Amino acid sequence: MSAPAWLHLNPPSLLFWVSYALFFIPEIFGTYRQKSRAADRQADRGSHRILAGGLVLGLLLGFYAALRWRSLFLSSDQGAVLVAGSVLMLGGTALRWYAIRVLGRFFTRDVAIRSDHVIIEHGPYRWIRHPSYTGSLLTMLGIAVALNNVASLATMMLIDLTVFAYRIMVEEAVLRAAFGAPYLAYQRRTARLIPFVF
Repeated sequence: MSAPAWLHLNPPSLLFWVSYALFFIPEIFGTYRQKSRAADRQADRGSHRILAGGLVLGLLLGFYAALRWRSLFLSSDQGAVLVAGSVLMLGGTALRWYAIRVLGRFFTRDVAIRSDHVIIEHGPYRWIRHPSYTGSLLTMLGIAVALNNVASLATMMLIDLTVFAYRIMVEEAVLRAAFGAPYLAYQRRTARLIPFVF
């Protein structure tokens, strides 16, 4: 069986790798630039490390599965799958960075509350409480689709959803403790990740 399409040198493959780089290069730099300050109240409970480690593990297993079990493909049209996955990745990346920009200086990689913290309820936060996580999950889904492998898709989504669920649980507990009734009201009128659904 020939090598997966994402290993070939062609326009769909180039689109995939450019989309991949557009997500991960800023993420790598952001890990060092967007940490909470020592003066901020931190209650991360290891969620940043668990999240980052889980995403890396999901990627490694996803790529391994795509190479190991090539017959478990999603579609025989590998070029179309690469393009579809890349579109999902670009959409997820755009949503994540838009959400981070709206959150502004309150965004940190670890869970932390600043002394002047406020609940942000404009932009995508009008409908969902964690749009940057929605963006990341959409990007991971795009990668899994582009890998064109059932095992990759199942493995990546299981791991990614698990680590994001833990991160959201930690973050929302901290926000409820910090803001009380206003955050509870915000929770009632918004979804976690998908508007009007979940």
